[in-house]
Amino acid sequence: MGPTKRAQAIAMMKEIDGNIADLNQLQAKMYEDFATLAAAYGRLSAAASAVGAAAGGGSQAALFEATKNMQETQMSFNLG
Repeated sequence: MGPTKRAQAIAMMKEIDGNIADLNQLQAKMYEDFATLAAAYGRLSAAASAVGAAAGGGSQAALFEATKNMQETQMSFNLG
């Protein structure tokens, strides 16, 4: 005779509980990874700012101007 419906339901609930525990562990790991990534991004941003300052600071304005010119050129090709 096979397991009763009640026994099957209990077994399924135990399996679900295990899956929830696994998901909770994965979520905690994901939060740790995101915190590590955010810290790395902060360090990278600070390093990029330091490099920009060491290069004279004008490079940011030059990059912005070059980007603007490229966008204007692309828009003029798209209109034609």
